[in-house]
Amino acid sequence: MRGIGAIVFLVTFLVMLLATLAAPTLPFGRQLYDLFGIPESDYPVLGIPVTILVSAVLNGVLYGAIAWLIFTFAKRYWTRVQVLSTKASIERAITSAMVGIVAAVLGLARIAFLISEPSRHLYQDRLQRNRRKSLDRPEHRAETVI
Repeated sequence: MRGIGAIVFLVTFLVMLLATLAAPTLPFGRQLYDLFGIPESDYPVLGIPVTILVSAVLNGVLYGAIAWLIFTFAKRYWTRVQVLSTKASIERAITSAMVGIVAAVLGLARIAFLISEPSRHLYQDRLQRNRRKSLDRPEHRAETVI
């Protein structure tokens, strides 16, 4: 029963690792990579560029740690609040809490995946429109002198 938190971490780590390898733009992995100042490299490790692989591992560790912390505090709260009579009912409650937390993390990963790629394109489109608008202003137009 003590190893359930490690299982939550490992499951979340693997899911986020695979999700980031499928979509390298998932939040926080790449930002942490840039924050640490690691030089970018296209050197392949197992056929995957090392930059993407490190970003995926960082995402897995970050989201795994978050899921583990949520699970740990939820388990402590659950055992304090609930007075359950048998060991089997306690294990059932912890297992259902673990499943709920893993489902919540997967839902967050899905939302982050859906937000990350389209929002980047929308931001770039908005930036290009604003540049066009600013260039169409009279003070930016070239004056023709006859």
